[in-house]
Amino acid sequence: GTLLSRSTTSPTRALAKSRKTSFSSLPSPRLERGSAREDERSSLTPQGFSVGGSAFFSGITAKKLGSKVKILSSFSSDIEKEKVLKQFDIFRIPSRTTTTFENVYRKGKRRQYLYQIASRIRPKHLPENWRNCSIVQLAPLAREVDENIVFSFPDSLIGANLQGWLRKRDKNNLVSFSFWKDYKKFLPK
Repeated sequence: GTLLSRSTTSPTRALAKSRKTSFSSLPSPRLERGSAREDERSSLTPQGFSVGGSAFFSGITAKKLGSKVKILSSFSSDIEKEKVLKQFDIFRIPSRTTTTFENVYRKGKRRQYLYQIASRIRPKHLPENWRNCSIVQLAPLAREVDENIVFSFPDSLIGANLQGWLRKRDKNNLVSFSFWKDYKKFLPK
């Protein structure tokens, strides 16, 4: 999603105040489940699935700092009822699935599995009146954000959480590092 917010650093705070900051972030939410016991991959935490992702967590921070938060995201309709999402202005791209990870911890190491990826977020999905946000955060989870969306914000300060463009999964859904070969076309803008 795209997130606009104020920062605690003075230059950014001054910029945010002067532009009446709105914070937009791409994408959120994701579902995450973690093992309750280190030796059992299939065990869920007592909370079961939880909403997460950089857009969601930075959105909470931006909102607490007084910014208006907008999130462009892709997820299935069953997630819409999550109360925690109701605090944001969310533009949802319909998807049959929601990006879903499982983190498994064993002997102090994490293995991450990616089971589902939501529909791709493309520049055409961005509401026209959101293109003038003062601060934008691009936060893909699993390569579901089209990199060309960076060109949709000509006058915005853009930040990017690269982790979603640096992940791949194998045939067993295990996540590992993947070099983003086209990054120079998009960063820096």
